[in-house]
Amino acid sequence: MNQDNVIQQPDPTQITLRGAILEHAKRLTEGDRNKVYGDPDSNMSCFAHLVDAYLGGLYSAGRSGLNATDGAMILALLKISRVAANQTHWDSYIDLAAYAAIGGECAGVTKPVDQLREGGKNA
Repeated sequence: MNQDNVIQQPDPTQITLRGAILEHAKRLTEGDRNKVYGDPDSNMSCFAHLVDAYLGGLYSAGRSGLNATDGAMILALLKISRVAANQTHWDSYIDLAAYAAIGGECAGVTKPVDQLREGGKNA
């Protein structure tokens, strides 16, 4: 098992749980995540530009305020920005697909699930 994904239980005499969480986040952001996605400033700048474009489209369509679908799509944009930084990291594609599916569910997409399961026409 990848040790980066395991939060080690803190020694109660040494560190609090929040301290253990912060230490784990520090290891990830200074180690694995930095190696996989590159410089945080570049990655977050790419993400910010994507969100800015999404919000511009939303506002130009006459909408104001965000809903659950928008939340899922913005998280999908985070994954897209990560793909821009590293096109071979499989986890980004899995997460991207998941956020798209969640967004569709939140939007109440009307394609009948049974028809999709059966592989019906235009599925």
